[in-house]
Amino acid sequence: MNLTGIVRIAVLSAAGLSFVPPREASAQGLDGVYAGTIGCATMPGVTARQLRTPFRMTVTGGIATYEREVLDVKTNAPTGLMERGSGTVTPAGAISLTGRADGQASRGVMSYSGAIVGGTVTLAGTQTWSTGGTQQGATRPCTIELKRGG
Repeated sequence: MNLTGIVRIAVLSAAGLSFVPPREASAQGLDGVYAGTIGCATMPGVTARQLRTPFRMTVTGGIATYEREVLDVKTNAPTGLMERGSGTVTPAGAISLTGRADGQASRGVMSYSGAIVGGTVTLAGTQTWSTGGTQQGATRPCTIELKRGG
């Protein structure tokens, strides 16, 4: 704090008023839990149907973390395998996430981006899944819609 700030505090204090220094813009106003769904297209030759399942993201101090349970590609039954990821949230609400899911039979690498606007999160991105130790996988587009406190 510079001398002008100190003088301002002293004058306000003498007048019986309090001084709250201005804060820099931050993503803290966006902090919270957001819940909704992720929807992904089918992967030809891999999945029989589109994915639609719950998705949960937490934002704290400009950092977003998320997780969701991975479903079986044939039955859509829960597998116990979790997709987890993290990323950044700018003061303006722009979000960039990366994640992964590592199982015995399959592995996924994810990337999503979008924004928080008025308590609603809209993200788009891709998932790339490989099975059986192969390096090349199948990629599908995904969209995520979340609401704060949902």
